[in-house]
Parts: sequence; C-alpha cells; structure tokens
Amino acid sequence: MLGGMELIIIAFVFGVLGAWGWSLVDILGRSDQQWKAIGQEKTLWLLVILFAGLPGSIAYLLAIRPKFARIGELPSMPMRPMLAPPPGWYPDPQGAPMLRWFDGRLWTPHIAPLGGMPPGSPPPGAPPPGPWPPRY
Repeated sequence: MLGGMELIIIAFVFGVLGAWGWSLVDILGRSDQQWKAIGQEKTLWLLVILFAGLPGSIAYLLAIRPKFARIGELPSMPMRPMLAPPPGWYPDPQGAPMLRWFDGRLWTPHIAPLGGMPPGSPPPGAPPPGPWPPRY
C-alpha cells in the first residue's frame, strides 16, 4: 500500500508530465501563421519546453498560450485594404440570373437582365460612383 508521501510524488510526476505534454501538443498544434500573429517563434518555445521541462511548460502556459486565446477573437487573416473592382454591371453576387450595379464600394439595388445594359454604363438615376479606396 502506498503512503501519503508516495502519492504526493506520483501526483507531482503525473502533473509535471501532464503540463509538459499539454504544452508540447499545444505548441505543435499551432500553425506558423498563428505564431507570427503573436510575434513568437515556434521552434524557440519547442526547445524551451524540451530542455527546461516544467519551468518552460509553466512559462509557456501562463505567458504565451493566453496570447493565442486573444488572437482567436480576431480574424485569421491580416486586415488589408481590399481592392474592389471598378464600378460597373456584374453578375448578381447572390447568384440570381441578372446583372447588379456595383458602385465601386457597395452593391446597389439596381438590376438589369443579363446582356441588357452596356458594360460600364451606370444605371439610370444612380448616384455617381464613390471614390475607391474610401478616404477617411
């Protein structure tokens, strides 16, 4: 039968192995893009975990892992200005068999039958296309 001290040692060993394994699996499961998003090096933290053991695992779990949780709330792709197509008639973005006027920023309610409007001609009564990219 195991005494109290042996149980504490076994619990400690399993705790250390659990933290070490959790850190290792978490590091290897992250994409390079995620690592770049938080400004850290995957290889460096892998080496820290492998060679420092429990202190490295604790440092990773307390300092680095929360950063991944914060970027999880953000879009996965970096925000870049999108280049929109020029104003004009385009196939309806929702797949309806018609053309819809794109004013350079937004889809408008103006529609036309396929082949019904000359390319580039604005719809009757439409406001002039806005500047692109928008100026703030």
